[in-house]
Amino acid sequence: MLSKSSQLQWEYGIGALRNDRIESNCQTEELIYLHLLPRDNGSVQKGGVKFKGMFYVCDWAIEQNWFARARHSGVSSIVCWYDPNSTQHIWIQGPDRHFIRCDLRNSEERYHGVRFEEVIDMLAILKQESPERKYTKLASRVALDATISGVVSNAVKEKKSTMESGSKSQKLGDIRNNRTHERMQERSESVVPEDLRAASSNQNTQAPDTGISVAENYAGTRSAEVIDLLSRFRPGGSK
Repeated sequence: MLSKSSQLQWEYGIGALRNDRIESNCQTEELIYLHLLPRDNGSVQKGGVKFKGMFYVCDWAIEQNWFARARHSGVSSIVCWYDPNSTQHIWIQGPDRHFIRCDLRNSEERYHGVRFEEVIDMLAILKQESPERKYTKLASRVALDATISGVVSNAVKEKKSTMESGSKSQKLGDIRNNRTHERMQERSESVVPEDLRAASSNQNTQAPDTGISVAENYAGTRSAEVIDLLSRFRPGGSK
């Protein structure tokens, strides 16, 4: 039941038409139907007019190079009219605001005969991860964490082992150096007397021959007595 104001407007309009005071506006049923459809934003992409997750095409858009321009220039927005009960077609408006029908692409055949609400729900479900996929991702993440932990642990152990081996090598080197130093010191102590004796022997052998024997040099004024004493102990000598 119309309200009082609506009733008055209705009666005024009917009376004006009867008296030819206003011009009647006759439109086709199709145009009235299209204007009554809900509308929403879509986008022009290289694959067609994308609306509610589906792609639509039409000859007019192809002739206007919409999709070729989208390939080079990027995505642009467009208003689309649609029937909520069918995904078969959508409508766009041309430059003179006349409606142009776009058809669902053959590659989107899985959406034929489906309501828009069902498609929206279907796409929402597809975007959600299944429990199996969630488990796989979690298992992969756990395996990756375990691998990283193992690599870090091995690196720490190798570093510690290298430091310990370096410390042991240094200690062994110090011990070897100390032993070498001790051997050299012992050798030097044992060699010095021999060198001194050799030096003394060389000095004696290199002494100039003055006709005086060592015994004579040693005995001095008593050389004759010493020589006589030594001759007694020679083989064949008288004791």
